[in-house]
Amino acid sequence: MTGSRDTIVTINTWKADGRYRERLSALTTGIGALRPGVVALQEAFFCESGDADTAGHLGHALDMETIFSPARGKARTLEGRPCRSFSGMALLSAAPWTEFHEVRLPCDLRDGERLAQVGATRVAGQPVVVANVHLTHLPDATPLRRAQLEALWRLPLFGATRLPIIICGDFNTPSAETLLASVAREAGLDARDTWQAGNGTGDRATTLGGAPLDFIFTLAASPGGHPGFAGSHIALSRPDAHGVLASDHFAVVTRMVGVPAHV
Repeated sequence: MTGSRDTIVTINTWKADGRYRERLSALTTGIGALRPGVVALQEAFFCESGDADTAGHLGHALDMETIFSPARGKARTLEGRPCRSFSGMALLSAAPWTEFHEVRLPCDLRDGERLAQVGATRVAGQPVVVANVHLTHLPDATPLRRAQLEALWRLPLFGATRLPIIICGDFNTPSAETLLASVAREAGLDARDTWQAGNGTGDRATTLGGAPLDFIFTLAASPGGHPGFAGSHIALSRPDAHGVLASDHFAVVTRMVGVPAHV
């Protein structure tokens, strides 16, 4: 890939459900067309037999450095066959990852294992910290989602850096902006939704059910400390030329077009 690679993408890839191989092709083509600098994946499927590796396939096809974190291991079905697998997290970057951490998040036995990824890389040549999250899906678990976000601040890379901080992922609540803003405020940080900052327009839904559950946020020490964003939009929300929908979630996309002067 060529170009400035200033685009950030997040998408929940829906494990191996549905027509997996065809969906993987649609994911690869759709994300590749966005020419991303960073991609955050949730529910990235990996089969221990080697028959499937969503993150590895995308990273190779898009020429991006890929970090996969296996999670939620159990037997699942891949194209009608049982497969010992993981529904993991993955961060992909066109530039090298210079630092990386996995964060084990508080969880509920009804929901199972949750983890986040936090890494340092460059987007369009600018150093950034990127977090990839997949918060609990339990509808009555707002306090747990808060605790899961608060766990990120325990990392020096996340809480003490002066670099722009981008938080991507499936927050499993339409109220993610309010929740993150509250958690960030307690840590002395300002949170901003890149959808508004990047002039996003149109339908904000990121799931087939019509709910906005997936977001890209930025954190800064002050309202004036955020990077600039442009071109925010929802992608992969329609079937491809072969009638295949890439996932049951849609991609959230934004472009980072500037950084604060002090960075």
